[in-house]
Amino acid sequence: MNVLTKETQKVHSPCEHSIVKLLTGAAEQQAMQLQQQLVAVFGDAIWLQEPPSIHSTLMEVISNTKYETLTRQQHFNEWYSAYNDTVKQIISTIEPFTIHFTELHISQYAIIIKAPNTTKFNMVRKLLLAKTKQPEQTKIAPDITHSTMARFAKSIDLTEARKAVKKIEVDITVDVQNFSLVPNYGPPDFNGTPIVNYPLKK
Repeated sequence: MNVLTKETQKVHSPCEHSIVKLLTGAAEQQAMQLQQQLVAVFGDAIWLQEPPSIHSTLMEVISNTKYETLTRQQHFNEWYSAYNDTVKQIISTIEPFTIHFTELHISQYAIIIKAPNTTKFNMVRKLLLAKTKQPEQTKIAPDITHSTMARFAKSIDLTEARKAVKKIEVDITVDVQNFSLVPNYGPPDFNGTPIVNYPLKK
């Protein structure tokens, strides 16, 4: 039986908040070039993660899920009041580093680029989770360093989709000088303005 990709609607989920590394500058341009290669292959079967919001998630604060007791915004306000300064202090002690994306992966739900070495990214996340507490319903980000390039607007054969991108090469280097706390990074807003930036060690 053929496995099909899952169609993802552009439905906005309000009041999500995450700490991310935005792909900017040369890395953003390279990601956009890669996206155009994907469009050439898949056409209107995909929709793209728009450039202002191309990112790698370090950790989610408020996820796309149902929260108890308080609203999402209230949970975020409590988290921000309790932990924003802690996050800023921890990240300021970390030396700048690079992320090198070299792999292209297609799942049923998305097309992503992936960095094979996740040590630095995971180390930063581990430090933050040791000193902060997320709301109970917030999910822990997976221990892979990746960035979503596109999602599926139509269901297509997954095996054939993977074959179609075999010749597409990925070589994107991201200089990590800061992380950003961002709101509502989903369609249709794709707002590229962080709430706050957290610089790494200077």
